[in-house]
Amino acid sequence: MSATSGSSNGQQSTLRNMLGQWKAGVSTKLDPMKERLVETTNKVIGIYDLVQKQRDDIRQLGEKLALINGHVLSPGHLSPNSDVDEPTMKLLQELIKFALFLPVMERPF
Repeated sequence: MSATSGSSNGQQSTLRNMLGQWKAGVSTKLDPMKERLVETTNKVIGIYDLVQKQRDDIRQLGEKLALINGHVLSPGHLSPNSDVDEPTMKLLQELIKFALFLPVMERPF
């Protein structure tokens, strides 16, 4: 886990804790404005969770693409004289072109 995601997780945890403490300190009946504040805070936390999951998914896909590029699509692994039929070879060649087109990202965000 990177230092950035560690501090972000800390911020999220702090936000959750602060919301919990705030809710515990207010009267049992929240007025509409305070109810809206709770809803908005919960939505922000939900959006944060979604973004973190997408970042993890992007990172995992990038790692898989790097593995495929390095072990399957790299020069020397595919031979024009292999037993692969023509449509499959064309598809593999297009996949190689496409994989080379994609930018390699160290950090997706």
